[in-house]
Amino acid sequence: MEGQLSEHFHAREFQCKCASRGYKEWYFCGGDSWPHPELVAKLEALRQRIGKPITVTSGCRCAAYNAKVGGAPRSQHKLGIAADITVRGMTPAEVAKEAEAVGFSGIGLYDTFTHVDVRGNRTRWDERKKK
Repeated sequence: MEGQLSEHFHAREFQCKCASRGYKEWYFCGGDSWPHPELVAKLEALRQRIGKPITVTSGCRCAAYNAKVGGAPRSQHKLGIAADITVRGMTPAEVAKEAEAVGFSGIGLYDTFTHVDVRGNRTRWDERKKK
């Protein structure tokens, strides 16, 4: 997938980071991008709601890269339905509250980012060390 996906999001923002991190073996995807349209639509709705740019720190992940970074074996990132995001001037909890309002089904809190996904069933978790 390539090009502009919505008003504020481009396919390159969701690219697997395997290639940019130097993993060139055949079993890595080479930096492909396959974000689900519902994920992009919800991120766009979140961007419109908060009125600030959203940085996607992790989008799509090939199975090899997901394993390399210690991602969950059944990670939603591998399916292209998840993104780890940050918003300058907002805490992960503040971002999560707004993500809830736009209807993300999966929301996870971490110390430096918020995980959002469109997995279809409501799931919440908090992995912050300082709660």
